[in-house]
Amino acid sequence: MADLQYRFNHNILKLLNPGYGDESFSILLAVSGGVDSMAMATAAVACPYISRAGIAHCNFSLRGDESDGDEALVKKWAGEHSLPFYCTRFDTVAYAKDKSVSIEMAARELRYLWFDGLLASEGYDYVAVAHNMNDNAETLLLNLLRGTGIKGVSGMKPLSGNVLRPMLVFSREEIEHFACINSIPYRNDSTNFSSEYKRNRIRNEVFPLFAKINPSFLRTLVSDMGYFSELSDFADSYIDEVRSSALLPVAGEDALSDAGGGLSLCGGKTDAFSIKALKESRMPGYVLFRIAGRYGFGPAQCRDLEHAVYADSETISTGKHFLSVSHFALIDRGRLLFYPLDVVPVSLGGKAAQEQIEIFREELWRQNEADGSVAFHALSFRFFSKEVTLHLEKVVSRTGTLDFRDGQLYADAAKIHFPLSIRQWRASDTMKPFGMKGRKKLSDIFSDAKMTLVQKSVVPVIEDATGAIVAVAGLKSSEDFRVSVKTRNVLVISVLNS
Repeated sequence: MADLQYRFNHNILKLLNPGYGDESFSILLAVSGGVDSMAMATAAVACPYISRAGIAHCNFSLRGDESDGDEALVKKWAGEHSLPFYCTRFDTVAYAKDKSVSIEMAARELRYLWFDGLLASEGYDYVAVAHNMNDNAETLLLNLLRGTGIKGVSGMKPLSGNVLRPMLVFSREEIEHFACINSIPYRNDSTNFSSEYKRNRIRNEVFPLFAKINPSFLRTLVSDMGYFSELSDFADSYIDEVRSSALLPVAGEDALSDAGGGLSLCGGKTDAFSIKALKESRMPGYVLFRIAGRYGFGPAQCRDLEHAVYADSETISTGKHFLSVSHFALIDRGRLLFYPLDVVPVSLGGKAAQEQIEIFREELWRQNEADGSVAFHALSFRFFSKEVTLHLEKVVSRTGTLDFRDGQLYADAAKIHFPLSIRQWRASDTMKPFGMKGRKKLSDIFSDAKMTLVQKSVVPVIEDATGAIVAVAGLKSSEDFRVSVKTRNVLVISVLNS
């Protein structure tokens, strides 16, 4: 068995400084107190390419006195080697509950956020974590079972951003041997001997079976991960090309042409893709899997999404939608759109809530009892992602006409029964669109304007006290409230997307 210290030194040099041999680095060592991290810390202290090292220990408060014992060991060891010691405690259970994630994921998020802060505040170049060859193989199998695609079975990277994994080239057996011959103190995590967690079950029950089939299974899996990693890098490059070519403009350029002010898709926070471009790629299923994964969709959801997106008839799937933990995916007229949940109404499963707004006559104008003069007031309010402004204008031309401006809708104020209600669209809504004689469902007006399910759910519908729809803000005004030569006061409706 080659000397672990020599290979560790060579690995640090290869990962951080492949072209030269005269540079050294400051590294924050993440040390739990287990054999892997204690061996890493020991090797790092003796490494000539590490000029400055510090010890970072996370107490996740999961194992009571046992966790405190780990902390005490690491602190003592750091003191004996005159190394800076940084320690923090987390309420991991509370964090996991608050974020609706597993304990394992909660611990990961907490420690890496803390590491990032330490790197910035203490001036270290990298944080080193002690994942080894066995950990890498365990991750491969876990990701296979989760359905993470090629990227998930490519293994952990030895260097990813500022996270360094110098122990990936060593098996747990080699690390334990190194600890033994160098009398390195360490503590065993009692939970590692239980198969309650999935990773432990693979370690304790699956790997022994693999070893019976192939005694060298560990290195075989690691070798395969190298090939998967190369393939994943190639696939990443291709997927980026497809994503760029399939990405469609949404806000601004894709604003509704007849929406009286450009009613864009949720303030430009939405991504849209051409289904045709995705379908014509060389690996449409995997491309969709990887793209949807960026928006929080898991493997099972991606399979359902794929069946809907690549259905034989796009019109059948139009309007079909899916929810992830962070996004709302919508199939609409040959496009696949991803909306953040914070811009999607609660009625569609999102997080955006909107109360009905009432506007009283006195908020827009008041008549002076002394001289009969009228004072007009502009009123602005937010409706989902839109800023809606209502104000009155007095018609002063002899013909009774008004200087109409783009981006605004108009209604004869004398025909309106107050208070006005500003609310979401309902399936039963109808109106007589400006310039038409008959009534029309708002749903048909939305279809004519090619509005999506989310768009029509957030558009402000303005209704008077009789239940008559005065206007759909930013889209259509009603013929029933048409401005004529007899009109003296005009209600002006403006919408600004934000």
